[in-house]
Amino acid sequence: MTRQFKLSGFNITNSSIEEEIDGYDVQHAVLLTEMRDGGNVIVAEGDDDEIAEIQFEDDTFWMGTVGELPIILQHDRMPASRGFDDGIMEIPTSISFGSDDRGGLKNVVLKVFKIFKPKGNITGPVVKKSAEILDNKIQPAPGLFFVDGGI
Repeated sequence: MTRQFKLSGFNITNSSIEEEIDGYDVQHAVLLTEMRDGGNVIVAEGDDDEIAEIQFEDDTFWMGTVGELPIILQHDRMPASRGFDDGIMEIPTSISFGSDDRGGLKNVVLKVFKIFKPKGNITGPVVKKSAEILDNKIQPAPGLFFVDGGI
């Protein structure tokens, strides 16, 4: 399923700020800002199986599939949160988690939103890398490790 997202900020898709993931191209990269800070309204699209990344102001990040974004953002307790009335999901510039009895984290500020699209068929490279990791766990170094007496 293709989803549309409305963001407020600056398109940085073709800038040096974007980072790469092997096997993926950056389809959208937006530096999030408030509209009053001079940002533009940007509409981005992504399929459910593409990769989404949200970078936060404290240099942490969340990465998952585009299909997971509605689940992640449904916990935003802001009034009129992220409506789906027009089929476009609004990506906020901050997420509110409500009150914390110990005065902990209540709001998280989002800095960058990205969508990565796979380059061609990525199944082959993923399977090859998985097999390589498994092989390295089973046999960490080249050579003969075990011979059965029945051979």
